[in-house]
Amino acid sequence: MKNSKTENIETPITSMIDVVFLLIIFFVVTSDIDRESVDDKVKLAKSTYLEPVTKLPKNRAVVNVRASGEIMYGAIPRSMATLTGALKQAHAIQGAGMVVIVRGHGDERYEKIDEVVQAVTNAGLSRIKISAQDTGLKDK
Repeated sequence: MKNSKTENIETPITSMIDVVFLLIIFFVVTSDIDRESVDDKVKLAKSTYLEPVTKLPKNRAVVNVRASGEIMYGAIPRSMATLTGALKQAHAIQGAGMVVIVRGHGDERYEKIDEVVQAVTNAGLSRIKISAQDTGLKDK
């Protein structure tokens, strides 16, 4: 007769735990990036005809225009010239499919939003979305 030895068979889970922690860290970091692009100080203008940007495109740049007229891109205040330069750099990195989302404060004059749109086009970008808060009053 053979001597049978009982073996404990265990599934190694340490590498699986490592992968789970890496995924958690990845999602925490990427969710913070999305939160940084939306400025809490910007209360969007209300519009009947502009649809709100609810789904953010993958290749995007978000420009916020505060009530004071301050232009924020990448959580940094920008002048029109530095905004154009920063968008040119982002366009070179992200490629031709890049979309610029302009979030203007409802109390800011539209001329400032128009200046931002001009800076975006001066950077060589043509895909622009202007974000507004939907009033829900348009004809359906």
